[in-house]
Amino acid sequence: MFLYISEVTPANLRPLYVTLVTMTVGLGMMAECILAMFFRCQVISSIMLALCVVNFLTLFMVPEPPMWLRAKGRAADADEVDRWLGLGHIMHESATVAAPSVVVAERPNSVDANLSPTAASLPYWSLFLRRNVWLPTLITLLFFVCQQGSGVYVLLFYSMDVLRDCRVPWDSNTVSLFLSVARVMGGLGFAAMHRVPRRTLVMVSGGCMAVSLLIVVTYMRTFAGVQDPPFAMTLIIAFVMFMFFALLAILPMPWILCGEVFPMAVKGVMNGVVQTCGYVMWFMICKIYPSLISNFGVEIVWSIFAFFCILNVLFALFIMPETKGKSLDEVLLYFEPQNKIKKIIIP
Repeated sequence: MFLYISEVTPANLRPLYVTLVTMTVGLGMMAECILAMFFRCQVISSIMLALCVVNFLTLFMVPEPPMWLRAKGRAADADEVDRWLGLGHIMHESATVAAPSVVVAERPNSVDANLSPTAASLPYWSLFLRRNVWLPTLITLLFFVCQQGSGVYVLLFYSMDVLRDCRVPWDSNTVSLFLSVARVMGGLGFAAMHRVPRRTLVMVSGGCMAVSLLIVVTYMRTFAGVQDPPFAMTLIIAFVMFMFFALLAILPMPWILCGEVFPMAVKGVMNGVVQTCGYVMWFMICKIYPSLISNFGVEIVWSIFAFFCILNVLFALFIMPETKGKSLDEVLLYFEPQNKIKKIIIP
């Protein structure tokens, strides 16, 4: 979904549209928690199956993205899709705004739709050896490592186990509902701050997540062995804030970044590869969480998660490319050697 949105929306509107995915996911998870309070799992599974069938059938109504069509030389089809989506005038206005200042790069390694005859004659596999393919691959994979190491998906999908491990005194179903509300509010916050640079959002998100987890770890260590520890709301508030700030950037941003940093010639393949690696990491961290708790203890494990939250801040500060409001060509310039880039300001 993030990939499709990045290809059908103009660069200046893309940050706003991608927030819709985060908000709808949060609403869906909250609806599932509410349904769990009134229906059995068989009924909920049937509802989810019906929604999956509807989503599958909807795919046949969705046209190919104009950017992909133009990359394949099907300009007429791309113009027709622009008109169907009602984006023709927006694309034109966006190009007009960008015209006064154009960045032209001397990029012999570029993988664009308009390949030179020499480049077009090269084997397809050679495209993956180019700097603007393998470098964004490494960067996005590193981002997924930092994201998965933060423990956000552990809390997202094993909230009851986490709350039990941390000895949260309230009913797990009630706290899970609070976490669902936090997901929705975090998605709304992400949408409200779509004008804020992506790197800034990741730094704020990762930093506040680290503070939230450090509060959890400090509370558990301070009151270890106490039968009825005081200030029980501290753990609940800390976990709710952790989930809220995760939705602010850390949870959605790696998936969004994948759709924005690869050249069109390999975008579909590389998104599949990188996001598959992200799902594998997701599966592994969730499955080894119980063993980590058994071997190292809850305090050490969540301290490690806090450390990875800090790594997200450092990643955004020193490595992550800024993609907000930038076209694909402008984003690809980030991955080119500086001595091969020539900036020309066209009046």
